[in-house]
Amino acid sequence: MLNPKTALFFLAFLPQFIDASRGAVWEQALVLGLTFVDVGVCTDSVYALVTGRRAAGCSNGQASCAGSATSAAASTWPSA
Repeated sequence: MLNPKTALFFLAFLPQFIDASRGAVWEQALVLGLTFVDVGVCTDSVYALVTGRRAAGCSNGQASCAGSATSAAASTWPSA
């Protein structure tokens, strides 16, 4: 299903990066949209892999287990 908040975000945000003098508008919008999807898939995959590995370590009885998948996912965020 289509999330209306996401659609509104794209309608408000993406047009500022589209320049009609650089080619077909629909092609530029498609490239920007696919780039967003690619970045999302990559980051979500990293979070899932890291969390899965940490959860597997927890089920093996490792003492260094932080306790939950949420803390495993939070530990993938870059520190300041």
